[in-house]
Amino acid sequence: MSIAVPATVVALVIYWIVLMPNLRFLFIESEPWIKLVLALVGMGLAIYFFVRWRTWPALLFLVGSVPVVLFNISMCGWMWRMEHGGTEPGSFPVLAFLFPSDTNSDYSVMNPILHYIGFLTLCLPVAFFWYLFRVIDRHLTKRWSEPPTGEKTSA
Repeated sequence: MSIAVPATVVALVIYWIVLMPNLRFLFIESEPWIKLVLALVGMGLAIYFFVRWRTWPALLFLVGSVPVVLFNISMCGWMWRMEHGGTEPGSFPVLAFLFPSDTNSDYSVMNPILHYIGFLTLCLPVAFFWYLFRVIDRHLTKRWSEPPTGEKTSA
């Protein structure tokens, strides 16, 4: 248990630095798009883990990765709208609804929705801790060569 807690903290720091849209890490122009791709890859892995193993940590990882993807989509949409301003021909007024600007004239239902969905990211620390605790417990007790509980061996 003493190894799982620091490993979880390190994993979460790396996860937040790489995937959260408001934290600038690389300081390159296309960083939000790179983070969006990484968030989509993370959500794809979460889906794979959940379909493959159907465990509680996999479900929590899936539930926690969805808000990260939504935050990154929101950030990329906001940055695209700020760069293009919505003044070019063919821009939709729906973009102002989905991705509001810094002015108070734009009201978006997405801001409160993203605020409350953000609380689902609390599932990530639980999922990381639970999964790392299981893996570390298995490897430290040298049970890694045994099949996991619930699996039948062919004899």
